[in-house]
Amino acid sequence: MARPRARAPALPLLAALLLVVSGAAARAVVLGEAGPALAEAAVRARTARAVLRAPEPAGDDEGSSSGSGDGEYDGEGGGEGLDEDDFDPAEHQPWRSLDRLRVVRVNGTGLGDALQGLLNHNFSLARPQLQRGLSYLGPHPRLRRLVARMLAGGGGPVRVGAVGGSISYGHGASQLGVTDWFARLGNWLPRAFPRAKFEFHNGCVPATPAAFMTLCLEHYLDPLADLVFVEYVLNDGIEDRVMHNRRVRIYERLLRRIMDQPHAPAVVLVGTHGMFRDRGAVGVTGESEWRPFHHTLEDLYGAVAAYYSAPVLSFRNAIYNLGQARRYNFRAFMREDFIHPNDAGHQAIADLAMHLLQEATVGLQLWPLSPDDEAAALGKLPGPMYPGNHPSLRRVCFHGDDFRSTVVNAGGGWEWVNEGTEASPKWGYVSTKPGAVLRVRLDTSLASVDPGAFMSAPVAFGGSGGGGGASGGGDGGSKQRGPGHTAVVIFSYLKSYENMGKAAFRCESGCSCKPRLADGATDVPESTVYFVQLHATPGRNCTLLVINDSGEAKDTKFKITGVMVNMVNEATREINDLDFAEDWPQYGVWGVPPLHSKEGLRSIDGGAAATAAAGAAAARGPKANGRLKARGRLGGGHSHGPSL
Repeated sequence: MARPRARAPALPLLAALLLVVSGAAARAVVLGEAGPALAEAAVRARTARAVLRAPEPAGDDEGSSSGSGDGEYDGEGGGEGLDEDDFDPAEHQPWRSLDRLRVVRVNGTGLGDALQGLLNHNFSLARPQLQRGLSYLGPHPRLRRLVARMLAGGGGPVRVGAVGGSISYGHGASQLGVTDWFARLGNWLPRAFPRAKFEFHNGCVPATPAAFMTLCLEHYLDPLADLVFVEYVLNDGIEDRVMHNRRVRIYERLLRRIMDQPHAPAVVLVGTHGMFRDRGAVGVTGESEWRPFHHTLEDLYGAVAAYYSAPVLSFRNAIYNLGQARRYNFRAFMREDFIHPNDAGHQAIADLAMHLLQEATVGLQLWPLSPDDEAAALGKLPGPMYPGNHPSLRRVCFHGDDFRSTVVNAGGGWEWVNEGTEASPKWGYVSTKPGAVLRVRLDTSLASVDPGAFMSAPVAFGGSGGGGGASGGGDGGSKQRGPGHTAVVIFSYLKSYENMGKAAFRCESGCSCKPRLADGATDVPESTVYFVQLHATPGRNCTLLVINDSGEAKDTKFKITGVMVNMVNEATREINDLDFAEDWPQYGVWGVPPLHSKEGLRSIDGGAAATAAAGAAAARGPKANGRLKARGRLGGGHSHGPSL
């Protein structure tokens, strides 16, 4: 190889040589040593190999990641055209990496010495899959600032959180809090960044969409979070439009709420995909069927990520091409429902997060944190991507145990029950008696809502999840809302495929609203959260009724899981956080014309349908928590959010 000739004017650019060298997909870099050092690093990189090793446990090995196996893959080939016969998981266990970054020196210091804990990890995915899975990196100033802090250590703990659905809650993993991807990441981070201290909180709520978390964020996210993973791609289903997509608008509002938290957290978006559904799997009555690569909101959400410089991890991108190989299918990564990852799938998602942090860390060796990075990380957010798409200024959420505080009379036919387990609770008011009345009293003026008034205390690593007060957010005012303001009261209810009936919703006193009727039944064998909205006039003591309206039908069960209030200025068209329009297409989790009833949710007087499918499949009951016990709601108590 010819020795490169360094020119002084271009030295800042030539000082950084970025060479992919291994299955770890970390980068070989040389800084400030043009000439011989660049050439030496290039030669070493060209001779690197990603080695396919013999079977061994996947994941958080503390020993060296180098090794040999009974076959090898040339790291320069890219892995795009894998031969199915050479990639049989029955013969070859997950790919292992041969990490060459340790031989590279940056300003006289070997990366292996400086970043030993970070680089000592055996990835379960090959380099091409890791690179595919990091679908957007961008300048990531917030993540760069955080990684610099983790490398330096000192100061308070780094608080890591996650919001999302059942996948990030841990469903599909064999041991909740041990083998799910968020727990694996939590076990790795202290080793990768030994100078830093960490606190973790998993605030995911199974079977809920981004719209739910937009209203109830304070329940489930530590307000002092420094790093937040957001996973809603699968749960939000599909809205088959590119421009003016309502679900993308909701997603943007959620990201803005998270990014506006006090510590200006680094936000990482996590995309999951339903992949493939085999004959005999849930909802598949005919032949096996692929889920098309583009059959997802992930790419539209990616535009939001790029706008806000938030990195994106894509489980779909990482494994989709492997799943299409003749002798390698999604069963290697997915549970039998082909929605929730198994342990290998959770490890793959964790690997993507670890790979991202490796990339960000090595990038700091090339380009140390600058004042421009600090300014970008701590600066004011840009205006919304969708003009005017700001989160609502005044909202309140009563979910889990807090929902009980709003109920003034269960009427003898409603019971507060947990239909799940202690590890995966399914709390809510359930009625099987037609005519049974549930009375709920709310302040629909939201006069008492102040920013952070109901903010719960952060939960440390190993703490208990759940409980806490109702979450609220506002503009700091306490005055009664005047004419032109409408309180959107949103009840969350279970929609399922067995024994479900109907319920009527109406205002009784202290406010007025148009009554609604919700049908809890669906033909799809999934249990998800839906929402019914009532536009109520402001009132400090607004009493609403939920009536089991199943009549003489055979199936009479109805379940309510929570209630939220969102103030909307009708005169200025202030945006409702849910933004569920009357004509929103009723696309389910797979984004196809729905198998469930097109009636969905309708007015008692026969008005147009208005419903919102949460998307995610029924969450399977996980085993007891392991090391990561901080899960669910913030504060004390026992409510983790519903696992529907």
